[in-house]
Amino acid sequence: MKVSVALACYNGEDYIGEQLLSIKEQTRPVDEVVISDDGSSDGTVSVVRSFIEQNGLSATWTLLQNEKNLGFAENFRRAIDSTTGDVFFLSDQDDLWVPDRVEKMTAVMERYGHIGVLNTEFVTFSKREELQALSPDPGDEAGPEQIPFHRRTRYLQAPGCVMCVRRTFYESVRENWFQGWAHDEFLWCTAVLTGKNFRWKYDSLLRRTHEKQTSGHLGHSREKRILYLETQRKSSECLLRMAQEKRMPRKAVTLLQKNCKMYRYRLRLVRDKKRAAAFPLLLYLGYYASARSYPVELQMAWKGKV
Repeated sequence: MKVSVALACYNGEDYIGEQLLSIKEQTRPVDEVVISDDGSSDGTVSVVRSFIEQNGLSATWTLLQNEKNLGFAENFRRAIDSTTGDVFFLSDQDDLWVPDRVEKMTAVMERYGHIGVLNTEFVTFSKREELQALSPDPGDEAGPEQIPFHRRTRYLQAPGCVMCVRRTFYESVRENWFQGWAHDEFLWCTAVLTGKNFRWKYDSLLRRTHEKQTSGHLGHSREKRILYLETQRKSSECLLRMAQEKRMPRKAVTLLQKNCKMYRYRLRLVRDKKRAAAFPLLLYLGYYASARSYPVELQMAWKGKV
């Protein structure tokens, strides 16, 4: 089994060297690493290029440089589409992989050929000196468990950095990926919908938290909220088409139909300021990623921003 790594980076000179080293020193060496830089303005490219040259990795490690900033999702797409492995790992620029991550997760993918996306757990840290006190879980011998599709798992529940993805699965859903749909959310949603999303209780990496990292928070900007709702509406419609084309159980189709309707109501409320949409939305609170969004969006409809 050929193993690839798709790493997306942007202005990560402070930490990317450590991450590259943790990938290089895996107990099961990776066969290919593709690093896609999204137009960094700091020394990220120099750090990556020097690491590759100094370690004699130019035959299997590739550095791509985007001519213009694509955004994190499209940058990951470029990295992923440039890999050729039977499985590929997604990598952020600032984490640290535990030494046996590739060995253990690849073994699981080899043993269970029906897994499309394998997710693990992680341990967080913020300072280098905290590392010695951490005790990552070495892995549950019971093996991975399938993640069922329901109202909660319709939404991303694991970051892309913990994922290992089978190439054949990715190719089977790739045409459904539209610009603006976050790479990890796309992989999670399509895998859980098709019954190929699995979780294994194993701490495969140490996730660094710091001020510069990309945040997943929506914030309270009305414009950002509208963009989020439009993306979610589009992704719900995409998943619904997949469910219908694959003749999936009626329960899944109905769930996604309600999901689509909820986002149409939310857009009427926030984007169009149709305050009457607030009342039917009370029937769809169970389909929200977080019900706390409801009062926030009510305020946006009345005031324009929070």
